[in-house]
Amino acid sequence: MFCSQLISNTLSFYFKLVLLIYGTPQTHRLCAQHEISITFATPASGNCSNRRADKAAVQSLSDRDWIEFSFDHLLDEAFQIDIKKSQIILNESLYDHILDFLAPARRAAVEVYRKGRKARTAEVAKTAHDSSNRNIRSKEGEMSKPAIQSIDQTTGEAELINTQGTVRLKLKITSAAKPFEVHVQPVDSIDDGLLWEPCLIDGHCGVRINTSHPYYGRVYLPNLAEGVTIQGMDALLWGISIAELNCISDATKSSFGELRYEVSRNLRKLVQDLPETPENE
Repeated sequence: MFCSQLISNTLSFYFKLVLLIYGTPQTHRLCAQHEISITFATPASGNCSNRRADKAAVQSLSDRDWIEFSFDHLLDEAFQIDIKKSQIILNESLYDHILDFLAPARRAAVEVYRKGRKARTAEVAKTAHDSSNRNIRSKEGEMSKPAIQSIDQTTGEAELINTQGTVRLKLKITSAAKPFEVHVQPVDSIDDGLLWEPCLIDGHCGVRINTSHPYYGRVYLPNLAEGVTIQGMDALLWGISIAELNCISDATKSSFGELRYEVSRNLRKLVQDLPETPENE
């Protein structure tokens, strides 16, 4: 909050300075006679809202942050403000200078926002898949899956007997973060930004789900209250992972890896226009 206020105060001074350099004689005169205050807001600043002050115009920088210019009616013509006072048209050089000035602050604010959101997502994910693990555990004996012959924790390799014969794989071998979490395990990240990957959890065939992938934030999180929906998505990823372990061979290892990479990449693009979960949910 303090950082955002400091940026706003500095930006107000900077704006008037650049306006004197790039503005017209009319804006020079009006700027000297009238106050201009500027508010810079980002998700991390705590100032973000949809407010539209009287005699103010808002310049959007992205879907996450904006600048609010506040001034009296005598400056409306100078800034080519529309009748709704919803936007202003800045001199191109002035606009470019403001964007350059704000770039470091925007990057810092977005980084703070992402870290905070990542921490909140990780906290929510701790219990989001409990029902899925219970459901899969109750039916695990009926599933078609490979037999685990040996596990080498040192090399991260496991020998499986599946529909293709005996295969030795290098895959994530992990332990349950809590009792019974041996089928679906949420994690902060997966190599190459994959949404999911097959793994072995305490000797069980399982799936790791990347909570940092956009699909998790834009599809999983909005449906946390819908237990059946979460179980359905978890069951799908778990089923795909077990099918991979049960059908993979030395000849198809790279193909399965490429498939996960391509699907994860396409899903990243497909969900980018979906809304993020509001902070209060």
